[in-house]
Amino acid sequence: MAEPHSQKKTGTLSLSVHQREMDQKVFFTLLILTMQYGAACSLKKEHFLITTKMNWTDAQQHCRTFFTDLSTFANFTQLFNFTKYESSHNPKAWIGLYKDPASPVPTWSDTVNIDLQKNSTIQECVSIDSTLYFENCSIARFFYCYENVREFIMVSEKKTWDDALDYCRVNYTDMASVLSEKELSVILMKSAGEDNIWISLRFVYRYWLWLSGDALEYQVWGTDAEFQCPQQERYCGTVSVEDKAWINKNCSQKYGFICYKK
Repeated sequence: MAEPHSQKKTGTLSLSVHQREMDQKVFFTLLILTMQYGAACSLKKEHFLITTKMNWTDAQQHCRTFFTDLSTFANFTQLFNFTKYESSHNPKAWIGLYKDPASPVPTWSDTVNIDLQKNSTIQECVSIDSTLYFENCSIARFFYCYENVREFIMVSEKKTWDDALDYCRVNYTDMASVLSEKELSVILMKSAGEDNIWISLRFVYRYWLWLSGDALEYQVWGTDAEFQCPQQERYCGTVSVEDKAWINKNCSQKYGFICYKK
């Protein structure tokens, strides 16, 4: 009876060694993928309309808590372009610009800290829609916050996941990963009118990972997603625009996709 018992132990040991060897191969495969394709990308200032009404000071504090600051612009050409192409479709809202009587020119919020309650000389702050307004800073309005996020570009041409990945790497930097709720918001804005869009999320052996090389920390799986044990061929990730969440799809299906912009 000892011999069968010995054979059983040997078989278990062999299986364990085989499993460790497979895990090591997968580990090094993933390491090579992330080293080969992981790439830094540029940052772009994105503006978010906050549809809660606040006075200018409270709006500034909110933006500094949850974003970077009230929206500012590198120059007035950028500001006027924003009022022409973006904010003209929205209600009047605060930006990070105010008029200090002690200064001959308006001042941007992210260049100085101010407290309107302590500095009573500052009474005019800037709101925008299709133009600029100097208004009493105590008025409650919607407001724009900005955040420096990675720059994305939407490609509407329908491709399989592998072809989309190749396209992004040839023409831009890589296919996009989604690392935060703010980035998801930007991607959803850029993909309006789409159903699903490919992202660089891929199931490899037993793991979901970003083939762009980023860490898979932020996750937002949809209710229809099979993220624990996906069906065969449903190993590629999309953003469902309607559900605002990730859904795994058959990699041979054709969708639009999001790339990092160079």
